[in-house]
Amino acid sequence: VDEGRRGKSGGVLCVRAADLTKSGGCNILVGRDDGLVEVWSLEGEGDAPQLVFERNLHESVVAIDCGAVSNTAFDEVVVATYSGKILSFSSAPSSSTSSASAPGAAVGAGAHPAGAEAQQLEKLAAEIDALQAKAERERALHARKAEASNGAVGGSAAAVKLQDKWALASADACYTLSLELAVPLEGVLLQSDVPVTLLEADSNLAIVSRAPAGQGVLAAYRCQEVTNRLELRVRTSEGRYGQLQAFVWPRISPKACVAATYAIKPLSLHERLHEPPPTAERPVMSSLRISGTFTLGEIHSWVSACLPGVPARLQGERGEFAFRNLLVGTLLLCDYGPGDAAFASDSLTTLAIAKEALAKEATARKVQLKIALDANEETVPALLERVDPLLRHQHSLHHKVLLLDSLREVATQEGESTFFAPEYAALLGDEAAVRRELKEHPARLELLHQVVTDLFVDQQKVRACAPSPGAVSGLQRLLAEAYSLPALLAFFRERG
Repeated sequence: VDEGRRGKSGGVLCVRAADLTKSGGCNILVGRDDGLVEVWSLEGEGDAPQLVFERNLHESVVAIDCGAVSNTAFDEVVVATYSGKILSFSSAPSSSTSSASAPGAAVGAGAHPAGAEAQQLEKLAAEIDALQAKAERERALHARKAEASNGAVGGSAAAVKLQDKWALASADACYTLSLELAVPLEGVLLQSDVPVTLLEADSNLAIVSRAPAGQGVLAAYRCQEVTNRLELRVRTSEGRYGQLQAFVWPRISPKACVAATYAIKPLSLHERLHEPPPTAERPVMSSLRISGTFTLGEIHSWVSACLPGVPARLQGERGEFAFRNLLVGTLLLCDYGPGDAAFASDSLTTLAIAKEALAKEATARKVQLKIALDANEETVPALLERVDPLLRHQHSLHHKVLLLDSLREVATQEGESTFFAPEYAALLGDEAAVRRELKEHPARLELLHQVVTDLFVDQQKVRACAPSPGAVSGLQRLLAEAYSLPALLAFFRERG
């Protein structure tokens, strides 16, 4: 709905149109899978929608509607959540001026008398107490039945339904994993057989504990507060593919666990484009051609196993897709049919990963392939120039954080910071924003270093000469200690 919020909110599960404010215009009621309830106002034709109400319920909103419920004079927004809760937000004005400015407050004139409002609150409190007592009785009855049946773990696990979502977040170049149960969560165990980075999520109220797991990841999230939904952020690294497993156990008795598996694909950070860019706007590209005795269904399943966002079935006789790498912005074009497939990209690493993954899929099905990689040497410096501003920004960010630590220590020892030079004082003023950016994108510098290192290794492989360990370590030292674009280009030329 709003470009500024694109990629920042969850997926839309339900929508309703109504004149909630009685202004003669249209209000759009939206319920999202991350728990957000939104009311948008469409005042005039052609005007941008305005957000007039927002509330986060911290669990999926599965239904939303509008109508008179507790007051015939004012409509209410009624929502249902995944766990079965029914909530309403009234458009009736509050009796106090402080609450009148709160979300979902006054739209019309007049207020409830103080006595009537107090009686209504007392009635609601009594209903809540009665419902809590009933819930406790039902919970105790369930526990006794479970003990009598010697702990029917299988039955309890079958009764716990997991609603999950594994989706690529374009704005942050990472994956979001949302896990939700109809009952409160107690914890989640994540296990991956490939290296991934677990990022912090603002909505995550759990305490995380990590354990050594070789090349993979093993982490446990324990929920300290009562919550039915947990959202995690996972950053993958292309070329390192496998599976991520989640073991979710609810806060019920007897104990039960629900397991789910998610695929980490070889080109996991590529997002599918609706339309490929015009030919005149495409960069210089290398190409990969594959031929063999495979059918359209087989090659399509191989591409689907390699890239996210590929539809389950093709509508035509050929598959034509375009993808964009979310980390560095490189392009990948796919065109395939029965017996032949062509891929083009301005990244040698992308084509090398696709070549390896497709060959592995074909070998598993005993299908012989003829593979031809036409590497355009101009794509290497072009990609290094594309990555350069990203590297410089990350180096500058890390340098600022180190400098801030020193400045903060000096300011603490001296008891003031007025004697700092203007640029240092300005940096201290931006400290919160600098640290927040680094916290939201940890290990991005190391990921960019890995992109450049992989490009160097793949360039050497294309030239049929294995890169020496000394050359790779020299490149890593250059990136970490003395980075500059001219020095990096010179390194690739000399070692090439």
